[in-house]
Amino acid sequence: MSEQEKGLASQFKKLFVGYDQGDSERHDIPLDVSPHSGMGGSAFNSQNKEDEGTSIGSSFIVDNRVSLNKLTHAERLDYYQEMAEEPIFDSAIDMHLSHALSVDSRTEKAINLVATDKSNEGIVAELNAELGAVFNEQAASWMKVASIFGAHYLRPYCERGKGIVNIESSYYTLAKFVREYERRGQLAGFTNENFRENEVTQVKLAKPWVLAPVKIPLWRPNMHKEPVNLTGKAYSLFDEHHFNFPVETQNYGTSLLHGAFEPWLDMRDGLRSLRASRHNASIIHRLLTVGMEGLTPIAAAQQLQLVGKQLKGDIKKAERNKQKSGVISTIYNTLIPAAGGKNGITTDTQQSSPDIQHIEDIMFHLKRGCSSLGIDASLLGWGDLMSGGLGDGGFFRSSIQAATRANLVRQGMVNCIHRLVDIHLVYKYGKAFVGKDRPYKVSFHSLNTAIEQEQADAMLRRSDYATSIAGVMDLIEGGAMSKSETFKKMVYTDALQLDEEVTAKIFAELKSGAAQDNAMFESAVRLEELAQSAAKKEINKLMLGDELED
Repeated sequence: MSEQEKGLASQFKKLFVGYDQGDSERHDIPLDVSPHSGMGGSAFNSQNKEDEGTSIGSSFIVDNRVSLNKLTHAERLDYYQEMAEEPIFDSAIDMHLSHALSVDSRTEKAINLVATDKSNEGIVAELNAELGAVFNEQAASWMKVASIFGAHYLRPYCERGKGIVNIESSYYTLAKFVREYERRGQLAGFTNENFRENEVTQVKLAKPWVLAPVKIPLWRPNMHKEPVNLTGKAYSLFDEHHFNFPVETQNYGTSLLHGAFEPWLDMRDGLRSLRASRHNASIIHRLLTVGMEGLTPIAAAQQLQLVGKQLKGDIKKAERNKQKSGVISTIYNTLIPAAGGKNGITTDTQQSSPDIQHIEDIMFHLKRGCSSLGIDASLLGWGDLMSGGLGDGGFFRSSIQAATRANLVRQGMVNCIHRLVDIHLVYKYGKAFVGKDRPYKVSFHSLNTAIEQEQADAMLRRSDYATSIAGVMDLIEGGAMSKSETFKKMVYTDALQLDEEVTAKIFAELKSGAAQDNAMFESAVRLEELAQSAAKKEINKLMLGDELED
């Protein structure tokens, strides 16, 4: 390691407490470098795709009943990928993203770094100029992937004296290929099949600043899957030096689709059954009864063979049309020999009803999934469920579920921005600001959320309460009841439930103010009396003077 790299490592050590410079050179670390690629794949991937969602006769494909809690992180990612392809769930995620990262029509920005103090405006303006455009252009894309899989990773490319010059978000940085390791709860590094100097080089633990995670900050532990431990030592929480190896984390975020997994399976079952009913309803069964009355066995066989040969020719012709143009015949003919009806053919057509009027079970599973996603079903294409209701904007302003998910998206973006800015500053200036020392805060332009509305309503209620108390106190203190300390104590402490010490202090201040007001009032009265007395003396003097002149 060069002196320049050692200097960077010493600076990053302050940011990443779990990092150890010797990790990349050790060969005894229990690393699992295999990608999160599914170990057997999804239950849907292993099924026959030729007949998926269709029915031949009376059979259709039913999903295997699995539980996400019993799957590895790799296996979950396969299911999340398929769930994200469901248009209903995809629209729900897009709604949350557009709500959390809405763009200001004036500045065309969703995210802005704001200085915490006037003295920091220079460096914050510089960060906005160098990284702000990337954040605003890529935030929705980064968070879309993180919302589906729970986590996504970015590869910042940096230069000394310049900071971050490029950020890669691609197939190779998906959570499927990345394993994250921590030491005593602190990030220690990453492994990735693509972290190789060449095809022969062994994969080693990469430094924690080579990737920046984008996570939905909600951890769901899996108690059925213990982290890989190949050291031969039992993990200990007692002594921090007893087990000091990096261990793979279980905190890969939580997909916004996680809670909708079981409703999604049930809804898929219902939809496949519905499509199978539709398919069966399009099939026409024709029962051809060939009369054999009075025919010898040989003649009866010839009669049946003649009719069967014609039908067989029709079937081959339909098969050729299917191969050429993809057209599938929906008419099936069945020959039935009958003892009656001499030399006659009777046709009986049978067609089943789709019988789709009872689809409430599908709507029930849909509503369960929408409840888990925090989006009302009426906003995802079922407007008939809403009779003059809230509408899109009104829903997002009043839905606590939508607000909490929007806050998760924003918090995940804030954590990623902090990590990228820290890496940028270390490479450019050799120093980073962490915690309360950060010269900026991340500001989002977004719609008014239900949480803000609740805060405003709470402030209004507190204001009304304070106004009511002031009115009651003013009414009592200005009337005859102010002389009864017992009555005032009953009203203030028992009825209004105010603290006795606070009310006693208020009484003392009111009495003090009243005494000052009385003193001022008495002074004003005294001055008025003196003025009136002087005026009377002046008038008398004038009147006496007139009499002397007469």
